[in-house]
Amino acid sequence: MDILDNYVIQKILKSFYPKYKEKHKQPLRVIKAIESQMNCRTREQGYSIYRCPNDSSIKELYHSCRCRACSICNKEKQNQWLDRQKGILLNCEHFHLVFTLPSEYHALWLFNRKWFINTHFRVVSETLKALLDEPTSSKDTTKKYLKATTGFISVLHTWGRQLNLHPHIHCVITAGGLTKEGEWKNCENDFLVPIRVLKALYRGKFQAYIKDFIQGEAIVFPDNEDKRSLMALHRKVYKKEWSVNIQSKYSHANGVMNYLSRYLGGSPIKAQQFIKANHKEIVFHYKDHRENKIKVLSLLPDEFLRRYLIHQPEIGVHYVRYYGLYASQSKKKRSSCVEILGLTKEQKIMEEKKHLKADHKTTHELYCQVCGTEMLLCAVSFRTPEIENSINKVTRRKSAFAESLIIVQQDAQPDLLTQRRSVELIL
Repeated sequence: MDILDNYVIQKILKSFYPKYKEKHKQPLRVIKAIESQMNCRTREQGYSIYRCPNDSSIKELYHSCRCRACSICNKEKQNQWLDRQKGILLNCEHFHLVFTLPSEYHALWLFNRKWFINTHFRVVSETLKALLDEPTSSKDTTKKYLKATTGFISVLHTWGRQLNLHPHIHCVITAGGLTKEGEWKNCENDFLVPIRVLKALYRGKFQAYIKDFIQGEAIVFPDNEDKRSLMALHRKVYKKEWSVNIQSKYSHANGVMNYLSRYLGGSPIKAQQFIKANHKEIVFHYKDHRENKIKVLSLLPDEFLRRYLIHQPEIGVHYVRYYGLYASQSKKKRSSCVEILGLTKEQKIMEEKKHLKADHKTTHELYCQVCGTEMLLCAVSFRTPEIENSINKVTRRKSAFAESLIIVQQDAQPDLLTQRRSVELIL
């Protein structure tokens, strides 16, 4: 297998996943995600047909799957996400925090993924607000270390460097906040909060939610576990110091965002990491951040797939969330902060580009390789019915060009998982 090929993960999935699925039952979300990645940028995923108006030459462009875990088609999405973050970041220093779930809860996490993901975000948010924001009532007796509204962006990662399960949340938070009087207040002496206080409050809040969850009715118990054994585990984990890391203050948050964008909306492993892949073993390199060394790991194909499939995203769950000044409902407060702090260099450049492109229309154009004429989109074939609705709107608007119609035939045996369809598009 050509390891330099960007489609190497897709090839591994096509080679090993069908047999793996026969041996190991998979949830529907994993089946959908892997089927999409296996078909990404292939004819099975759907295609658009372009035709030259002069010489009638035809060109097919295959569709991307748009799966969040796909390593092929998410590079552009990552860049777009990064540009959006640079557009909203405040012109101030930021801290980078990492909140990690103890390994003792990994088995419970696997059986209750959505609850743990949502609760993890909730605990991180409540912990930071409890220690930094101004008191909301007289009953709030927690010591405040800033007494101002901060802004922070939280991003969930579920994997470690060896593709092992390692749920943790990266948090980028402003090194200051907006007071009730509308003034900007900076953190003093490069200090956010005491790390021991932060760890204790994070542990206490999470443990309280986990205890209620174990004693409730919604929990799904792992194999050979019950309420009694999980409560014993709960008491044991209370004695352990939970991992929270506060990294040095950044003069701007772009470096952290660049790091997070590489791991957001993409595969937990990159094509460039693979060294060898065959029916006996899959070998890739990774960086051991503890020893700061590049190491090599060899896994059996089934073990590689087991680790890879764990990290397929949950349907309908947001893995990036915004709080405080960065929340969508805080636009007015963020505007006040911009008036005080000004724009970042990147935001000034983005404003200039917007001004220059204000009078220009940007469209996707495809040119004929023979005569150089712009080719016309004449037909589209889709895998899912949702996209058909948007195309039908385009069809109605451009019905005057009915002579350009090309009919894409329906497949005799449609994919049962995605109910692939072919639709006509009139230009």
